[in-house]
Amino acid sequence: MLDDIARRAMQSHVKASLKKIPKKVVTEAAPEKVLQLNYKPSDTYVKAHKQQLVETSDIYSFNKLKKQRPSKINDITEWNSEFNADTKEHLTDFGKTVKYLFPAKVGEEGFVDFGQIYKLYENLGYSRTKNGIKYNLQLSGPNYGPSNKFAGGPGVGSKMTDKRRANQRKSGAKRAKNLAANGWSTDDDIANFKSLKDEVTDGNKRLAQETGVKPVGTTGFVLEHNILQSSRYWKVHKAKGKNSDAFNVFVWNNPKFVNYKGNVEEHLKRIPGEPFAIRLNGTQDKIEIIHIDTDKVIGEMQQGDDYRSIFKQLTKDFA
Repeated sequence: MLDDIARRAMQSHVKASLKKIPKKVVTEAAPEKVLQLNYKPSDTYVKAHKQQLVETSDIYSFNKLKKQRPSKINDITEWNSEFNADTKEHLTDFGKTVKYLFPAKVGEEGFVDFGQIYKLYENLGYSRTKNGIKYNLQLSGPNYGPSNKFAGGPGVGSKMTDKRRANQRKSGAKRAKNLAANGWSTDDDIANFKSLKDEVTDGNKRLAQETGVKPVGTTGFVLEHNILQSSRYWKVHKAKGKNSDAFNVFVWNNPKFVNYKGNVEEHLKRIPGEPFAIRLNGTQDKIEIIHIDTDKVIGEMQQGDDYRSIFKQLTKDFA
């Protein structure tokens, strides 16, 4: 009986003692309690943490190369990317990296073309064919902004080779149409044109043998129309001859100048009424500016001149 009374007294004491313990102490002591967030960690912290690793970890070749920049493309001896090797992003990441490290433009010292990039990529053990589709790299826009890991580097994208070939066939058909429409003045002009095309082919083969890289686009020899094929000049001055006649075509291997002249020609096509045309002078070191309607040379430009400002002023002068 006494034992039963003592037991009940002890239980009452324990209950009274527990009531005196603050509830918050019990709550804080629960180790299994997890803080409830109003967002998913994977949407913010995890992604930010992963991006930080991508941009700082030496696991990825880009971070190593950025710290210790190579002096030439063949100094790149390995490639580890955050992207799977079976994806086009793996190739694009490589292209962006090489162009970031070697940003020189066509014709400038240190320029690296896509042919060299493809060769190195394949020498490192990778293929441009991803899931049965072959890809090419291409410049895709302005330089990357400050928030991009390739900040300041040129925009680079990838395109399926089949689409690229389709575009080439389309542009080639347009060129062929222009040639057929304009033709040549004499059989000698036709023979000269064919001879120049052979000269371009032979020159590019020679470059490929000497460098081990096949020239792409304007990086090699080109058959140049001095006054652009599609220029309004040929509609106004039909009596001058055809745009593919011997006096207006030549073989050219000056990548930087070729691209500069092409940019100027594109700009002229956008000027309302297209009042001007350009051609190289006799020594091919300067550009002559022609006022189409009068067929007079009204000025000269050098490679690299601010052609937008020049033609803005000329448009006012000849308004």
